[in-house]
Amino acid sequence: MKLLKMFPSVAKTVAAVAVCSALATTAHANSVTNLGTLAAPGSYTYAQSYFSPVAGFSDLFTFTVPESSLNGVTATIGFGSILGLGSLGADLYAGILTNPLSIPSSATLIASGVTTPITSGSQTVGLSSVFGPITVAAGSYTLNIHGSVIGAFGGSYSGMLNVTPVPEPSSALALVAGLGLIGFTMGRKKSSQG
Repeated sequence: MKLLKMFPSVAKTVAAVAVCSALATTAHANSVTNLGTLAAPGSYTYAQSYFSPVAGFSDLFTFTVPESSLNGVTATIGFGSILGLGSLGADLYAGILTNPLSIPSSATLIASGVTTPITSGSQTVGLSSVFGPITVAAGSYTLNIHGSVIGAFGGSYSGMLNVTPVPEPSSALALVAGLGLIGFTMGRKKSSQG
């Protein structure tokens, strides 16, 4: 808020952009977005913007992956009471969910993000929700990002899913055998020199 008092033209510009954005487009709470097939290794982004306060939102991002390790981070930065989210959470489910307004009780929850405040000095300026890394089987999954929008002109979040291949058991076995062979060879060299 000190920044707004120091630079009133910045505040007016931000407010004008927010009003124009709200009039130009509207993002819908409770959306479903298919991210497609995510290859490993890779990093994939997702985001959503809201142009007015929303008591609660639940956005679903569906995707398919090979057997892999997944981790994700979702974050939002607020701008006082002008733009911001009041809460933010991330949950990963097995399978494809299609109704963000009603997550079935039979849905298999795989991971929930740990939400922490982002601070600057003693002020909270945003939120982040992080999960993983977790190993998942090849298949389809749904990431549910949920929370509330408290900014007078809305708020937004963005995130990233990181997909890392899981080494095949034969590759891991070959690595361990190779390291053992190197250790054995080094040991024989030392004993023949001594």
